[in-house]
Amino acid sequence: MAIQSIWKGTIAYRESLVLQQNLKKKLQGACSNISDSSKMVFIPNRYGICEPRTSFTLGKKITEITKFKKDQYNKKVPKAFFIGFECPSCITLGLRGKEETDLNRASEEYKKKKIEIVPIKRGGQATLHSPGQLVIYPVMSLLQWKIRPRDFLSILEKITQDILEKYGILTEKREEAAGLFTKKGKIAFFGIHISGGISQHGLAINVRNNLELFNLIRSCGVSHRPHDSFQSYNLCPDLKEVFSLWCQTAKEVFSEHYTDRG
Repeated sequence: MAIQSIWKGTIAYRESLVLQQNLKKKLQGACSNISDSSKMVFIPNRYGICEPRTSFTLGKKITEITKFKKDQYNKKVPKAFFIGFECPSCITLGLRGKEETDLNRASEEYKKKKIEIVPIKRGGQATLHSPGQLVIYPVMSLLQWKIRPRDFLSILEKITQDILEKYGILTEKREEAAGLFTKKGKIAFFGIHISGGISQHGLAINVRNNLELFNLIRSCGVSHRPHDSFQSYNLCPDLKEVFSLWCQTAKEVFSEHYTDRG
């Protein structure tokens, strides 16, 4: 297996979209069973799959971000990139998100607070990202890794739940809402996009971000939902540390999954 983690530190959210597209193209070029011309995607809605939708592309190009070793380009070897970052405050609207129903303030107020609103192609509704929140985007060929989309989402949830438990934070999943919840509120968010068998977007974990900002939106379609973070437990780990631990666990889990389906 060829799995590479990429820690970007603090970047503009739109830069993460361009980075994902760049890495997706690298995977398409390395995978013999994925067509560059594929334009249809299917979006998991919590644990199901909705109707196919047309995929999107970003015209903007960036220079090559990273390279695998030559032998890792063997088309029989499953490949993956894990992107980790934090970003200035912004609100992302998934495929079911709408400004008129998911935003709790007038557009002028968001502009005053310098909070950008970004429509994106992932499942779900409104989510808020801000400094101190860890965002992790796994970009990988589910076809190569032999993972069904609904299983992929469950795997991401389980990895994140295990990481939180290592810090002493116990969480649970709830039938009525995707994500991970403590007794105090929601601490982890999930939303993925799959195009041509390749995953994009992923998850976010509240570490030391300002939870009051969630009052600006109907978080994942729910008004006044309580939220939680590492800070509630007198924990303030470095985001890169949490990302590294997540990647280490994810590499073990995905490698084991692939081996079991050999």
